[in-house]
Order: sequence, then C-alpha cells, then structure tokens
Amino acid sequence: MKKARCSDCGVEKTIFLTLPPFTFEKDGETKESPPKPICQECYEVRAEDLRGLMDAMRESLAKGL
Repeated sequence: MKKARCSDCGVEKTIFLTLPPFTFEKDGETKESPPKPICQECYEVRAEDLRGLMDAMRESLAKGL
C-alpha cells in the first residue's frame, strides 16, 4: 500500500483513502483544493463524527425542529 503524509493527523502512514479535490470560490476566484490523503484511523474518526451528526439531524427532524 502507498504511504504518504495524512492530511488530518500529519503523520506519514499507509493511506486508506484519498479525498478527491473540490472546487470552491474565494475572493471572486474559482480555486481547487488538492487531493487529501487520509489514514484509516482518521477516516474512522471522520466516519464516527458524521454518524453522530446524522443521528442529531434525525432527532431534530423527528421533533419537528
């Protein structure tokens, strides 16, 4: 497997996933972010954070907020 510096933790590790570049606008200019390599540990943290966010959103919708 390929090793690179993880964009989240900054440690050189085996890369689990590379997030693709995305386009955004800043100061009236269109820019593109670089691809971001992520190790498995950071990927799992991101996934857990996303699950928590989705659960909170479901609860809010269920309450009619």
